[in-house]
Amino acid sequence: MIGFFSSLLLTKTILEIGKALNHIMRTTKEFPLWILLVIPILAGLAFGFGPRPESLQKNLDAARQFQGDVNPAAEAAQIQGVLVWEPWRYSLWELTGMKAWEAGDGQAAITAFQTAAAFGVLSDTGRKTLGDAYLAAGDWQQAVSTWQKLVGAEKMDSSSLDKQILEQQISHHAFNDALATAQAWVIRAPQSGEAAFQAGLLESITNPPDARSYFSQALRLDSSLAAQIDILQKSIDNAYLETHAGYRRLVVGRALASLGYWNLAEQSFNLGTQEAPDYAEGWAWLGEARYQLGQDGTSELKKAQVLDPNSITVRALVALWDRRNNQTAAAFAQLQEIARLQPEEVTWQIELGNTAAQLGDLYAAYAYYQHATELGQTDPQTWLALAEFSAVHQFQPREIGLPAARNALALTSNSAQALDLMGQVMVTLEDMDSAERFLQQAIQKDAGYAAAHLHLGQLYLQQKQMDKAYAALHQAARLAEKTSDTGVMANRLLVRYFGGQ
Repeated sequence: MIGFFSSLLLTKTILEIGKALNHIMRTTKEFPLWILLVIPILAGLAFGFGPRPESLQKNLDAARQFQGDVNPAAEAAQIQGVLVWEPWRYSLWELTGMKAWEAGDGQAAITAFQTAAAFGVLSDTGRKTLGDAYLAAGDWQQAVSTWQKLVGAEKMDSSSLDKQILEQQISHHAFNDALATAQAWVIRAPQSGEAAFQAGLLESITNPPDARSYFSQALRLDSSLAAQIDILQKSIDNAYLETHAGYRRLVVGRALASLGYWNLAEQSFNLGTQEAPDYAEGWAWLGEARYQLGQDGTSELKKAQVLDPNSITVRALVALWDRRNNQTAAAFAQLQEIARLQPEEVTWQIELGNTAAQLGDLYAAYAYYQHATELGQTDPQTWLALAEFSAVHQFQPREIGLPAARNALALTSNSAQALDLMGQVMVTLEDMDSAERFLQQAIQKDAGYAAAHLHLGQLYLQQKQMDKAYAALHQAARLAEKTSDTGVMANRLLVRYFGGQ
């Protein structure tokens, strides 16, 4: 039998190993398995020949009584109390991670899940949550790596995982990795129109002609994608009538931007400026895309002005810059001149409407938006612009906003932006149940669409559902750039109602 002093020595050794383990797990992504394996051996020597400590017995009794209806932080603490004395209870490590995650302690959850994984007892559900915890901690690459190990697992929703992985890869400009993810998704789910569509979107910025086959496959599988695919197919066909590399990238990028895929559009414009560095319009649109993504974009716009100050596109995007910087009258005059030169271009009509609305002339604004829909009846952007104008300014929402939102949805039912706008229109009509349903659908279509989270949070604030409002606004603030309109509004509401938590 081991003597008292030997037991104390082993106890001290175990505690030192525990401290080292905690440090290793918090500072590295992997750690030696032998450290974990030696703990139960030493602990068995220290404690296996005597009665259980009173604190261990209390923690065991408390843990056994939990039925899932208590504070998860308290439950995690009790389970951890057991694991301090008996770390070989391997199944408890994942449970500890789950409870820590529920309690909002992401780092403790990561540590516990890593331990369960090292012992080989981490379930697929636990691994999925480990990826979520990595993402919450700001380590998107480790999150993606963790989720990728689950794709194809029997009880996991692989399509949902692919969407999450793609969202992170695209938002962090890992476009080649994203394309590989989408292509593997197509192979694994050949009947998924969404998978083929995502592959087509990513091919459109990598090698646009190769996107056609994916778009054709997506159209066969999901007719609701027809309007978006038509716009993208036509843009690729028109782009490749020309040999100018910068122009090709510009045409495809504008089509992506018109459908709200600004991350992809920015990459298309960026590649265009690399392939044709003297192409002014490419630089101007790159600046616009970066503004839309919450960045500055001013340097790109100034470079475009230096390269070609007479370009209509450059002049138009300068007018947008003027409007955003409170030089609204100058912007309006510039846009009127541009629209006179290109009377059939719907973009200038929409921007004239935006500028007239900013000047406070809502009836003139409506006339410009209406003219845009007449020029581009099959262009979802014209109807989205009209619906947004009606919702934001509460300008005849039932007579104008609702039909416009319905037309936008008919043209692009897969668009989170269209669903979000329908939700906004429903708010103006005081149909809160329908508004919540459409906003939730927008988030289901694109969990990374920050505006939908913002509008859902505003809806919950109106209904005084403060917990739900906080969750939605916090997600909007996390997803949006702080300088973007969505990010500014989300953070402002968090400060006003929740002290900026």
